[in-house]
Amino acid sequence: MKDLSMVVPLGPPSQRVLDEATRILRSGGTLEIWETDHIIRSILPHPPPPPGKNPHEYACAVATGTFLISPITPFTEVQNKYLQDSNTWIQEALDRRKLSPTPCARISQMLLQETETLRDVENHRVAIPLGELRWEREAGKLKKGNSAPDTSTLTEEQAALRYTALLVVIQLIESLEPLLKEVSGKNQEEWQRW
Repeated sequence: MKDLSMVVPLGPPSQRVLDEATRILRSGGTLEIWETDHIIRSILPHPPPPPGKNPHEYACAVATGTFLISPITPFTEVQNKYLQDSNTWIQEALDRRKLSPTPCARISQMLLQETETLRDVENHRVAIPLGELRWEREAGKLKKGNSAPDTSTLTEEQAALRYTALLVVIQLIESLEPLLKEVSGKNQEEWQRW
């Protein structure tokens, strides 16, 4: 199941969807749920690896230029004015529809409560930056010394993954345009400028 948080409110409706999924799941089958938080946050420099995570998962995150998330991961609000605006509007639009702008942690809690029907519940939360982070670039310059300017510390694949994440955010904002325009109070001309 993917991105149901945009159509199924948490609570009794999402519990009914989970109950139906487990009802039709064959014994020993796998239920996989993919969700994305709809509010963009900034990750603080040098986040610690989550405690108790599989070393292979951590190595994969390092190789892809992503960050594993846990309750101790340090986040802060975004600094970009456009993302601040869209976060505010997304929060309000989803609140009006009783949908969660940050479903990931809530879904994990819901799955962990299903002790009678689900076994071996795992959760993998990953933060994908929307571009190169300043502190990554500065660390890359320190590693290479000052002899040559460093244009990028990201590999081509890491940069492509982050570009894809940025496109997903832009597409989310575009797909929610009617709702966001309504909650923002902007007319068509103001919206186009924004």
